[in-house]
Amino acid sequence: MYITERMDAVFIAGNDLEVNIMFCSSCGKEINDQAVVCPYCGAKTANAQQIPQQPDFGAQQNYGAPQQNPYMNQYPQPIEADETNVGIVVVSVLFPIIGIILGAVNMSNGKKKSGKAYLMAGIIAFAVELVISIIIIAVVLSNPALRLAWFLS
Repeated sequence: MYITERMDAVFIAGNDLEVNIMFCSSCGKEINDQAVVCPYCGAKTANAQQIPQQPDFGAQQNYGAPQQNPYMNQYPQPIEADETNVGIVVVSVLFPIIGIILGAVNMSNGKKKSGKAYLMAGIIAFAVELVISIIIIAVVLSNPALRLAWFLS
């Protein structure tokens, strides 16, 4: 005989008899007559004496494989939203290296949508800033007056 847990009480498994109601000796509420403990106050019922106690082996005597919790994957784990933060996109445009780093980190952590947005903002901003820098250098070097001012500063 073993115990199984249900939402309303703990029952002795294997009894398929009809369900009768009894009252808890501790709190006085109605409970199933097969309940081992009261689902309201946790007090043991007369049925608790019928269940054989299992030996407590403790952590030192665990000779087999570690026991899995049967309730571990019962409920789905929450999934983090993969939303793009506009503030980070702005920072990625102003400082492209930050956008490239955040994009790579987010993509490696499974946040493909936001990672791609940050990475693209960083790369595009880097390319635009590079083109602007090349244009400024070309203009300065092609104009002798600006070249002299640039070298003297």
